[in-house]
Amino acid sequence: MVASKLVRIAALLALAACATTISQNERGRPASRGKADRVSLKREDAVSRAKHVSQVSYQLWFDLDGSAPEFEGRAVIQFELRIPPKGAARGIFLDFEGGRVRSLNFNNSRVLAENEISRERYDGHRIYFDLDELQLGSNRIEVSFAHPYAESSAQVGRGQGHGLSRFVDTADRQVYLFSNLKPFGAHDVFPCFDQPDLKASFELTVEAPQHWTVIANTLERDVASVDSRKSWAFPPSPRLSPHLFALHAGPYAKWESNSSGIPLRLFARKSVAPRVEKGPWFEAAEKGLDFFSVQLGYPYPYAKYDQIIAPGLAQGAIESAAATLYSEKWMLETRPSETHLRDRVRLILHELAQSWFGSLVSVRWWNAQWLNESFAIFMSAWALDEVFQYQGIWLSFFENVKVPAYNYDQSTVAHPVEMAVSDADYESPDLRSLSSLKGAALLKELRFFLGEDDFREGVQRYFQKYALRSTTAADFMKMFSQASGMDMIQWQKSWLQKSGVDHVRLNWACEIPKPPVLPNEAAARARRRKRKSEPRLPLISVFQILQPGAEPLNASERVSGRKKLSATRRQHRMEIALYDMDGTGKLKPRETIQALYSGPETSVAAAIGTPCPDFVLLNHGDHDYVKVTLDGTDMERASRFLNRFEAPLSRRLVWGALWDGVLGGELRALRYQELVIQHLKNENQAEIVSGVLENAIAGLRFLSGTRRAKDQERLEAFIRRRLASAAAQTGLQAVLLQKFTQNASGPDSVRWIKALLTGRALLPGFEPRLQAHQKIRWELLGVLARAGDPEARKWIGDELAKDSSDFGRRAAIAAEVQLPDEKIRRLWLERILKPDLPVPVPAAVGSLFAEAPLSPPELRQAVRHLRTEGLPEFPNAYLAKLEAWAAGQEEGAADEAFQAEFTWRLFPEFCEQGKRLEIADRLTALTRPGTRLPDAVVHALKIRIEEEELCLQRRTSFSVPAEPDSGPSPSPSVGVPPV
Repeated sequence: MVASKLVRIAALLALAACATTISQNERGRPASRGKADRVSLKREDAVSRAKHVSQVSYQLWFDLDGSAPEFEGRAVIQFELRIPPKGAARGIFLDFEGGRVRSLNFNNSRVLAENEISRERYDGHRIYFDLDELQLGSNRIEVSFAHPYAESSAQVGRGQGHGLSRFVDTADRQVYLFSNLKPFGAHDVFPCFDQPDLKASFELTVEAPQHWTVIANTLERDVASVDSRKSWAFPPSPRLSPHLFALHAGPYAKWESNSSGIPLRLFARKSVAPRVEKGPWFEAAEKGLDFFSVQLGYPYPYAKYDQIIAPGLAQGAIESAAATLYSEKWMLETRPSETHLRDRVRLILHELAQSWFGSLVSVRWWNAQWLNESFAIFMSAWALDEVFQYQGIWLSFFENVKVPAYNYDQSTVAHPVEMAVSDADYESPDLRSLSSLKGAALLKELRFFLGEDDFREGVQRYFQKYALRSTTAADFMKMFSQASGMDMIQWQKSWLQKSGVDHVRLNWACEIPKPPVLPNEAAARARRRKRKSEPRLPLISVFQILQPGAEPLNASERVSGRKKLSATRRQHRMEIALYDMDGTGKLKPRETIQALYSGPETSVAAAIGTPCPDFVLLNHGDHDYVKVTLDGTDMERASRFLNRFEAPLSRRLVWGALWDGVLGGELRALRYQELVIQHLKNENQAEIVSGVLENAIAGLRFLSGTRRAKDQERLEAFIRRRLASAAAQTGLQAVLLQKFTQNASGPDSVRWIKALLTGRALLPGFEPRLQAHQKIRWELLGVLARAGDPEARKWIGDELAKDSSDFGRRAAIAAEVQLPDEKIRRLWLERILKPDLPVPVPAAVGSLFAEAPLSPPELRQAVRHLRTEGLPEFPNAYLAKLEAWAAGQEEGAADEAFQAEFTWRLFPEFCEQGKRLEIADRLTALTRPGTRLPDAVVHALKIRIEEEELCLQRRTSFSVPAEPDSGPSPSPSVGVPPV
């Protein structure tokens, strides 16, 4: 819906990566491993294979070192063939992507050497076996293989790919290996039946350099010296889905703890080991193990738990059974804020929760993968609140889970949580992540809807019944039906299989009750005397929850109550708070009421006759998944009372309702800006400041001309004032600094930055000469560049001379591409449009970067920050690039991650032009079926087009004269007259 939604959805657009190229063409080996060349697993093939194959086990052997371009291995795969597949031209196949089959033997047949293995046998994606080569009952296949290492994301600049990645530490040239096999990547390492419902045990032997440590799903059984190397033997694991197999190796530093009764280990590369604080990692894991074991009613299912701080990891974390990888960003932050430390604990708990949801019980197919992620998000928040007792956990949950879920669920690309997934390389990662966010929000709602006891019992029944098995979402919901006595299949249909957000508003009124009719004159006189001494107070006379557009309940549904859920609409349970002002001027809930509602109108009898409150807050506690709309009177009350709500979550809910009023046309963007300046000046909750400022900055796009420039300067000044007083290393300071450096450009901000960088102005905790503050210095220089300061180019060059690291070079690029110099911008645009070709850099241009090719991270940095103002040719160049990709004319020239980043970041914002550009129709055409654009690109286009259209509508409806008091403003085009 506006730029704030864009930011939130953009943060969730996990940009898919393609694998590296293999240039050999031997028999049994593919020519390349780009995504276009990969063969996915269709659901019907997986269903068929699971019917015929069972009782799978793997014995794996790997030969690893740090210098060879590929690793070698051997797999012995044993399984039961129950019945032969009918009508299949080929019998059974093993998945094995982009490797080399060196020898093959099945059921003690003659060993086939590499040069005897035809393309029909192994086509680079699958190893096929004819029906007459297998037998009913037990089968044994032995494969010797080789496979290239995947380079780590830090070194190739892409999202982390599938396979066994290799990272070379530039500090000491040591090599580290780690596996990433989710969701369909086990066959990028070894031949296997790579689908989640074919669980198996894994017995592992690894030969590695003498000084390496090898980490797997189980504790090592034996480590023996073999020549100048070591052989690590691991016992068979519990039954696991193939993507949960773990293989990590290298000269890791190691720490151990056993205080929880379960062996805990922490690993990190040696060069960063002195910076590791082991205590917080072990504390979070130990407390999480205790909490989850109790709440889930099932003990931790594995013999140990390893946490590996992995170099070169693109994602925040990657879980596998009993061994989780974490990005080094969670330990290398030089001066971490309190928010950063809390988020690290949250991530540790999130990954640990998946030992139950995802490992102990896995999904049968990827359409239910959301359940694992959603439960990890929800359970980690629950643990943070109940065990660690962090303040504001559910406020953070609202800001980082529910708000983006609401935004996406109201967009043009909204989809149900449960979707049909046709193959294992299922829909683009942005859909997966956003399904998980909405799923987590619905789990919070479900706990409140059922009650905590029934919810907990349903979860515990789930693990007791399905441990070491694979399930569907329906299996999960059946356990809640049993625990609660409700038909939760209907809840599943209405909530998980339908998209969209329900909207509610409150219709309420108060009146002074009429005096009763008295039987005689004496009683009437006594009543009048009592009224004079005891004035009557107004009481609530009307209290209705309204859902515009909802179907009415029929008679049978009205009387059946809680035990029957409607199959055609959603049923909600909501907490409502009646707020009164106390003697200190704070709004506190006098009482809360739970209301079950469905249909267009629900009267809440429990509220009728109670004293009239100062404010009523629907969805108090944020349990329900619903958007609350304020009418004119309640919006005016909310605007007055914003800083009087004592509970931070209540304040944020009211701020959210006001912003929805802006989006809906009921509240002017200019009025919202005024409320921000008025009420946010004393707000110290980082999550509230972050969300409200994000909306305020987005709301500036609804203004134009001098009014917008004036409000931009006012908002910048407000953030600078708050920064001057925010305590050092707090989440509040981090949020304010982020909003300032991302959006400031005014002359006063430039002067303040220069004073700050030269020590003439102060920012709590910031010392411009400290190496620890290098990142902040670069961000501030980006503001100077964006503002067009004449000294910016020199400042950037001087800083690059001080910081020539990879990070420094990327930061300098980010600053240079923002300079308001058409020659510089045009040069960088040409480099972005032709990333594989050298672009000459004329000396007259003055770029800090010569003709040398850009690395992928550098190119992506340019895409993220390039300013295209002043380049009239850009919209057509952007469109031409997308049309070429859509037609398949540049296939392989850019990976999907780059295409999605390019589409999102450089979209021509035609709202800024004040009119709909002619190319908008051609951009819209690219979103229709039939193009060859990746899903992530199509979704980015749809959302950006929708945002620009809404922005134009709001500019029209909110248009005001240059000065706010120079005359009346026109009414909005939609909604009620704005406040």
